[in-house]
Amino acid sequence: MHKKYNEILKLKKMLENDKVLHRFHDSYDGYQVLALDRNTGEPLISVIEHKYSIGSAQNLLELMFLNCGDLDVYGCITAEQAFGAITSGC
Repeated sequence: MHKKYNEILKLKKMLENDKVLHRFHDSYDGYQVLALDRNTGEPLISVIEHKYSIGSAQNLLELMFLNCGDLDVYGCITAEQAFGAITSGC
């Protein structure tokens, strides 16, 4: 994978340090983080960083709420902003 995708790696580390339930995997030429519901294990929030994601050219993340009634996509966000959205939930 490319070194330029370090913002999502930073988010992954933040989630691990805070013991937030999530899945991390490859996506295109980058990565995806799925934040999971503690009770059901269902994906709640998707965060991506790869060549097609909004903000990747600036080393920023794209976030989408899943199963929260809000299907809007938010691009050009930092790991800290994504972490805040994940830990505050829907």
